[in-house]
Parts: sequence; structure tokens; C-alpha cells
Amino acid sequence: MPLQLKLLKLFFNSGFIMSVLGSGLGLIRILERLGLFERIKPELRSAPPEGLARTKRSFLRPKHWWTMSREIWNLYASGQQLRVASDLGDLPIISIKAKSFFWASPLNVLLPLRSADRLRARMHEQLMTLSRNCTQVLAERSSHFVWVDQPEVMIKAIKTLLKQ
Repeated sequence: MPLQLKLLKLFFNSGFIMSVLGSGLGLIRILERLGLFERIKPELRSAPPEGLARTKRSFLRPKHWWTMSREIWNLYASGQQLRVASDLGDLPIISIKAKSFFWASPLNVLLPLRSADRLRARMHEQLMTLSRNCTQVLAERSSHFVWVDQPEVMIKAIKTLLKQ
């Protein structure tokens, strides 16, 4: 992982740790009430109300941010585990690849988005070699947050796996 992506990982992890504290103190709830979530992620404005309520409720909990922090912190270990599990036979896998890691915006202009997208593309290529029964689905209108931008893509993938 290039240095700029290691720094991006550190940036995200520090933000997640701050969000653990902020959600525990109720600060995230205040930001939610001020409509900050929709300003940061405008796609939330068009989300179905019941799904949006669940999403926001998740963001208000320290456990959400702690889980995100642990996911980022353990990226290297996860990669090592995948290298060990290099042949999953015919296990059905659907890799959902978002169009971009993040959509460019004034809020993320300094982030190394192209490098993150290149790394993400390599990771998806490697995922496709894990099983002889891999399919990749491109979420054309989505950033990393496919579950917000195009939840129907995820639902269709799950239904496809359940039929196999």
C-alpha cells in the first residue's frame, strides 16, 4: 500500500475513533439533527425514509464507528487471510464493485481518490481469483456506500446467492 493510502487509512481511522467519542457524548446526534449527514452524502436525501432512519440510527451509535475503525485497522490482516484462502473451489462469490471509492467533492478534494480507486480495482481483481464461481457486479451509480446509493444491487446479489 503506497504511503498516501496508508495516510488515508490513518485519516479515516482517526475520524472513526473521534466518532466513537462523539456518538457516545451525543455530538453525532446533534450533527444529525442539523442535517449534516445529508450535506456530506447528498444521496441520502433520496433514500427511502424507513431505510434512512435505520442508517442514521446506526451512525448515532458508538458501536458503528468502532466497527468501522476495526475494519480499517485490520485491512492488512484481512488481506493476509485472503492470501491463505487462495482457492475456495466453486464457492459462489459476487463481488460488488462501486464506480468510485468516493465521488469527488469539495469535502474530499485533498484525499488521494485516484490511488484509492486503483488499489480497490486491484483488490477486486484478486477477489475474482478466489473461486471458480465468481461474478462481479458493477454498481454504476455508486460510491463505496453501495448500500446507500444502490441497495437494489446488493439485494439482487443476495437473492442470486440464495438461489445457488
